[in-house]
Amino acid sequence: MIRIESIQTPKQLNDFVHLPHKLYKGDENYIPQLDMERRTHFSKKHNPFFDHADAELFVAYDVTGKAVGRISAQIDKEETEHKTTGHFGAIEADTPETMRLLLTEAEEWLRSKGIKHVTGPYSLSINDEVGLLVDGYTAAPRLMMNYAKPWYQNVLEDAGYVKAKDLYAYNLDVTGDFPKTADRMSRAADKKEGLVERKINMKNLSEDLHTIIDIFNDAWANNWGFTPMTAAEIAYMVKNLRPIIDADLARIVELDGHPIAMIVALPDVNEAMHDLGGKLLPFGWLKLLTRLKANRLKGARVVLMGVRQEYQSTPLGGAIAISMMRNAYKIGVKKGIEHVELSWILENNTPMIRLIEMIGGTHYKTYRVYAKDLG
Repeated sequence: MIRIESIQTPKQLNDFVHLPHKLYKGDENYIPQLDMERRTHFSKKHNPFFDHADAELFVAYDVTGKAVGRISAQIDKEETEHKTTGHFGAIEADTPETMRLLLTEAEEWLRSKGIKHVTGPYSLSINDEVGLLVDGYTAAPRLMMNYAKPWYQNVLEDAGYVKAKDLYAYNLDVTGDFPKTADRMSRAADKKEGLVERKINMKNLSEDLHTIIDIFNDAWANNWGFTPMTAAEIAYMVKNLRPIIDADLARIVELDGHPIAMIVALPDVNEAMHDLGGKLLPFGWLKLLTRLKANRLKGARVVLMGVRQEYQSTPLGGAIAISMMRNAYKIGVKKGIEHVELSWILENNTPMIRLIEMIGGTHYKTYRVYAKDLG
C-alpha cells in the first residue's frame, strides 16, 4: 500500500530531494544534482518563485516507510494567460502504479484550487527545468536539464495527458572551424556602425544580468508559455550563477549604447558532479572546485539567447544572432570546449532551428510538455 504525504517537515523535504539518487542508482547517464541546491530550490522559504505561486509538494511512501515517489503541484500567479491552468513537476516514481497515484493527488489538489487545466512537468516554472525527456536517453543531461525513465511517458499518456509542446535540444560539435556560410551571414553585424558586443562585467554582474533578463523578457514575450522573471527571481539567479558563470561566454550586444541582444552559455558543471552523489561534504566541495578551476570541462550549454522584438525578422537581427553564436563558438574553442548544447528550442521555432542546423547543430534530445483537462 502506498501512502502519499504533503511535505510539512525537513525530513520529508530531504526524502523528496534524495529520491532520484535512489531511483537512478546504477544508471550511468544520471547526474545527481546537489542536494543543498535542490533543498533551496524546493524551499518555500528560500525560492522567490513561491512569492507568486501557490504550491504543494508530495512524497509517496511504501508500507515500510521508504520514499518511492514524488510530485509537485503549483499555480504560478505571474502567468499572464490561462488563469485556470496549473502545473505539475518534479515527478519521479518507482513503479507505474505509484506514478498514477501521485498524478491523481496533484490533480485533486489543483482541482481544489479551482484549476481546470494542468500542464507539465515544470520544476517549478517554465523558467526552470521543463518537459519530460521522451527521446535521447543514451546521453547524460546537461546543466539545468532533466532526466527520466523511458516508461514515464507511457504512464502519463495512459493517464490522459496529451502533448502540448515539444522542446528540442541540439548538440553542436565545436572542435572544427565555424561554418563559412554562417560566418559570411554574420558580417552584416560586424559592419553595422555603433554595434558592439561585449562580455559581461563580473564586478557589475547583478546589473548585467538584469539587462540580460530585460532583453529576454522582451524577446520571448510572444513565445508559447512565456512567463516573465521577477526582480527577486533575477537576484536569486545571480546568486546561484555567480560561482559558475564564465564572463567570456555571457555576452551583450549594444547598438549606440542600447542593449538589444544577448547570449549566455554556461560551462556544463554536470561533468564535474557525476560522481559526487549530490553531496558537497566532506570532500565534494574540494572535488568540484578543483575541476572547475582546472578548466577541464569539455561541454557547455547555451541557456539564454535573444534579440529584442524590434530587430527580430530583420536582416540585422538575423546577422546579430549568427554573430553571437559565432563569437561564442570561437571563444569556446579557445577554452577547450568540444561540444555545446543549445536548449531548449520550441519545436515550431523554425527560424532558430534553421540557424542552429546551419552552424552544424543536430537534434539529439526531445522534452515534452503534457497537458490534461481536469473538468
